[in-house]
Amino acid sequence: MTAPPDVETPVAGTEAGREMPGRAGPSGAITSAGPDLVVRARAAGAKGWVVVRAAARTLVRRLLPIVRPVTVLGWVAIAAAIVMYVLSQWGGWQEFAVGAVALAAAFLVALLFTIGRSHYDVGIDLRTHRVVVGEPATGRLEVTNASSRRMLPSRMELPVGRGVGRLSIPGLKPGETHEELFVVPTERRAVIEVGPARSVRGDAFGLVRRVVRWTEPEMLYVHPRTTSLSGAVAGFFKDLEGEATKELSNDDVSFHALRGYVPGDDRRYIHWRTTARTGPTAAATTAAR
Repeated sequence: MTAPPDVETPVAGTEAGREMPGRAGPSGAITSAGPDLVVRARAAGAKGWVVVRAAARTLVRRLLPIVRPVTVLGWVAIAAAIVMYVLSQWGGWQEFAVGAVALAAAFLVALLFTIGRSHYDVGIDLRTHRVVVGEPATGRLEVTNASSRRMLPSRMELPVGRGVGRLSIPGLKPGETHEELFVVPTERRAVIEVGPARSVRGDAFGLVRRVVRWTEPEMLYVHPRTTSLSGAVAGFFKDLEGEATKELSNDDVSFHALRGYVPGDDRRYIHWRTTARTGPTAAATTAAR
């Protein structure tokens, strides 16, 4: 006897050995509901994992602007404050508690220096992009206050090759421009990258440091010094080096030094190739005129 349709009948589980409810189909065969539950559980787990990853990305995106300005020294100060606070609670040492509070206070005060944002128009103007070794290469950095309020004094950094130039920018009124001149060393042949100009905000201890980039780098090409070479001179054969000379000799084989043969000329100076082309009646010789 088969069970009527839509009547639940217990069936044995395949893996856990537990009995799971089954449902008889129209043909009377009993099907298990276990795989459906597994699929639903996996789908729910995947959906939960997606939600967790989205929340983690949002949290990292929110915390990154706060964490990024912290320098290595700042992280060391935070770690030292935590260790000192744990030691003060564990051993009852008030000195460690005072040190932890002092470090935490210094770090919080340092964070105040990174609050706010400046509005500048910054430009780098190199006098030339190509110089010869030893020639002076100068440039100009222009900083303009592009906001509608007065800007407090700030610091600018200008990388030049492997070095970094640090410039102090005074307080600027709205629309006011400040210029700083700089010199690029050109002792050797190189391609020097000047810039980008960047403003720096931070505390005096270096716990936090916020950098804003304002320009693109400029390239300065330092070429080697060139020297003109004079023509080489080898004996009397100056014409062979490309220099025509007015001093003719019997040993000259230049075309402009040939002349017709005159009876009495030494046969050693007869130019036989030219004589062969002109004929036996017009011999050519290189005797001096």
